[in-house]
Amino acid sequence: MKRPSLVPKKIPAWAWKRLKAPARKPQAGPRKLPRWFWAWRKWRLSPAPKPAPAPAHEITMFDDVNLDLIPAKAEAVAGYVNGRWPTFPEVVRRWADSKHLSIAVTASADAECLDIERGDAEVFQAPEWFVRQRKRGVARPAFYISVSEAAGLEAELARNGVKRSAYRLITAHYTGVAHRCTSECGFGFKDKADATQWTDKALGRSLDETLCAPDFFA
Repeated sequence: MKRPSLVPKKIPAWAWKRLKAPARKPQAGPRKLPRWFWAWRKWRLSPAPKPAPAPAHEITMFDDVNLDLIPAKAEAVAGYVNGRWPTFPEVVRRWADSKHLSIAVTASADAECLDIERGDAEVFQAPEWFVRQRKRGVARPAFYISVSEAAGLEAELARNGVKRSAYRLITAHYTGVAHRCTSECGFGFKDKADATQWTDKALGRSLDETLCAPDFFA
């Protein structure tokens, strides 16, 4: 609140004495308090404005089949539960204080995320896998898919009664610039991804880096 313009630059001592109890019998100062006093009193006693909340920060997640490439203090780390490189148990052990994401590379395996790409799971398998994970207690199962195929995945899930708010979408879009995919990324994608894997050369290494929404692990 801005200091009222009618308030004098120097506040007399009597005003300070009567700030919190202006109606008491004055020991000094005027019997009839001036108009500026009431404006000044309101200004002085108004509660301080609450500071604006700090913006929630997006989360950086790393993953690689070679776990030695992942930073020791990574905020979040993903690992695989099946396939040729089942890294997830070691991820949890080595990054005990980090956030974790388990990934299944086939629809027959259970995890928090299903990897949909050539050689792994397919789009048509997503609805059934989603239902199974929900029954297991996964609050918001996730799907990893190229941004060029993301619109098709969303359509398939919607046809099977799966609401967009019920799952997390991780897009792969290697632009070299940290971002979360939106309609500006093209390929008919009209949404905003919950996370985007934007490079496979993070930190100058052969390492995948993903930018996740602040509530991705909530």
